[in-house]
Amino acid sequence: MRLNKLILLRYGMFTDRVLDFGEGCDDERDLHVIYGANEAGKSTALSAWLDFLYGIKRTSPYKFQHKTATAVAALLDTNELALDLSRSTATRNSLKSSNGIQTPELELRKHLSGLDRNGYEAIFSVNVDTLQQGGEEILASKGDLGRLLFSASAGLPDLTNRLESIKSAAREFYKPRGRIQRLNALKKEMADLDTRWRELDTGASEFQRLRASLAETERNLKECRKLHSQRQLEVSRKQRIIDQVPHAQRLQDIRRELEPLAALKSPP
Repeated sequence: MRLNKLILLRYGMFTDRVLDFGEGCDDERDLHVIYGANEAGKSTALSAWLDFLYGIKRTSPYKFQHKTATAVAALLDTNELALDLSRSTATRNSLKSSNGIQTPELELRKHLSGLDRNGYEAIFSVNVDTLQQGGEEILASKGDLGRLLFSASAGLPDLTNRLESIKSAAREFYKPRGRIQRLNALKKEMADLDTRWRELDTGASEFQRLRASLAETERNLKECRKLHSQRQLEVSRKQRIIDQVPHAQRLQDIRRELEPLAALKSPP
């Protein structure tokens, strides 16, 4: 990505100031030097470029002159297409196209190779302060630049991605002042299990009482089963008697029919 034009619309002491770097060329002479006296605005222009890339804070020290929102525009040349964008002081949707349409941050960030502002400053905005800070980061392996150089020197090119993956998992597990985190869910689950365990837990004396009650219940069950068997036998015997009642009535009827024949002799 190449910066063709930087426009300080309302930034610091500048109003509609244009830094035109012209069209890019294919050779290695595409180098521009901006020079000026102290307090001429060199650092202001560099800060405007960084604010254009990563956003202008509402507490920016460069809004002292303009009553309206601080704003910076730029004309960029990428390998894909030309971008004409502007950035103003806003908490959301601060990046817009030349015709005022809101533009997603991805349209700009995808050309920055994943560098955040600190990493970009350390690599492309070198001065005395950033040199000292970058050296400290390299020694401590902190920041994007420090991690990249440490990964390269240690022969671990994938170290940064692994560190980010571990940090992401750690943030998901526990995040200070975060409402949704894995640790809180596990703590709640543990509390529920503890409550359930206390409901199921039984003391020694209660356990002995329950065992004695179980033994007595088993004895009563045995007696009930024995009594049930006896009652079943009694019911069966009485049922057989009940089943013979119709036959007994028929026997009496036959005997009454045979009474008039009692005086007859028995046949030989």
